[in-house]
Amino acid sequence: MAVVIGGFLLVTGLWQNIRVGAGTPVSPRVDVSASAAALGSTAPFRLATPAGLPAGWTGRAATLQDGLVWHLTYLTPATRYAAVDQSAGSGSALVEQVLPQRRDAGTVQLASGTWQRFAAAPTAEGADRSGLVQQRSGSTVVVSGTAGADELAVLAGSLQTG
Repeated sequence: MAVVIGGFLLVTGLWQNIRVGAGTPVSPRVDVSASAAALGSTAPFRLATPAGLPAGWTGRAATLQDGLVWHLTYLTPATRYAAVDQSAGSGSALVEQVLPQRRDAGTVQLASGTWQRFAAAPTAEGADRSGLVQQRSGSTVVVSGTAGADELAVLAGSLQTG
């Protein structure tokens, strides 16, 4: 019995030590390039991955959800949230899901091409989430997050289709 209680306390203590801020768990660092290499052959499109992001960008997740949506998350140098979502085709459902309350803000030309900009709009969680959308070789890419427009542009501009 003492072993069970001791094990529980150890696990509970470890869990508390990996949490930061207002109860937000620390996500592990993820090697996005390695994930793209491992998952790329199973995706129905060529995966968009960042190349040459400046120091301070930390990959937090890289998944191919249901084999249909490539999803990356990053912590920016300013410790803000940024994500890349990519799906096959026109991606209107993806754009609606990721940026449901978007406001068109024109276009922007980046190293990776022309992107449609969407101004920040409050999310259900109360955070402002803006984004950039681009159609590329049979897929739609959405870069979004609570990061500033400059940081989202850096991430979008770094995306290459492998």
